[in-house]
Amino acid sequence: MLIMIGAVVAPGLGVMLSLLMPAPMILLYLQHGKSVGMFGLGAVLVILSLTAGVEAAMGFAAAYAIVVVFLAEGIRFHLEPEKTIAVAALSAALLSGVLLWVALTGEEQSPIEFFQSQLKISAEEYLKAFKKSGAPEEELTFMREVANNYTPVMAKGLVAILLVGSLLTATFNYILVRALWLKFYPRVFFQNSEPSRWILPDQAVWGFIGSFGAMFLGGGALKWVGMNIFIVMTTLYFFQGLAIILAILKAKNASGLVTGIVFLLVLTQPPLMGMVVGLGLFDVWIDFRKIRQRAEEDGSEPK
Repeated sequence: MLIMIGAVVAPGLGVMLSLLMPAPMILLYLQHGKSVGMFGLGAVLVILSLTAGVEAAMGFAAAYAIVVVFLAEGIRFHLEPEKTIAVAALSAALLSGVLLWVALTGEEQSPIEFFQSQLKISAEEYLKAFKKSGAPEEELTFMREVANNYTPVMAKGLVAILLVGSLLTATFNYILVRALWLKFYPRVFFQNSEPSRWILPDQAVWGFIGSFGAMFLGGGALKWVGMNIFIVMTTLYFFQGLAIILAILKAKNASGLVTGIVFLLVLTQPPLMGMVVGLGLFDVWIDFRKIRQRAEEDGSEPK
């Protein structure tokens, strides 16, 4: 969804850019220092401005360049991975939101109305392609009804979509950079950044519970605020569930192939994704990895 928004305010930026562009820039930043890293980002912005326009450069700066800077600086200063990713994601989401708001200044539509219109256009394009593939008319009718009913709901989750999109970009690139750095470079960074030990503060569960209650029991603005927070919290607990699965696979000495298959199944099967969210949520009480237990024994904070 973040990519779709980026495509509107910054034409030419696509899926491959969002997934692959930040990582090499972060590696450049870490290997050669801040000056070279910032120069590289500046060069990309200039090239984008000349080839795709100023809007494309602004979109890149808001959605990706800021992720590069905050992730690289967090890694350079040996900050905790969770905090580094959180700051990078929040900064990117905030700047993307501001850019979207500025782009719509003077327009008759609000950001939510604009986003809803873009969702409708995307849905219509998908339905046209689905029809050309020879889909039965009754299936098309059903899917059109679903799109009409849920598009307004999805549009009101714009804030959550921005945050989740930025969070996915920051997390993916942190993990990718970590893997590449530990394989090809000296172990100057990432000494205490094992993804299988990533953990949310226990107090975060109240955000999940409170947003769930607001979404289903509240009305008006409270309902939609609750929905946005609930989407973000669900994503965070999904990541915690993935960390638990990774810890279990490491404890069992699972091969890279087995680990890859497990994660592929989890990421492509909705029922498994729901189970992973539950795993991350119940870790607050069960402590599957015994992280809190060891921290209490050592007299330190869970990490």
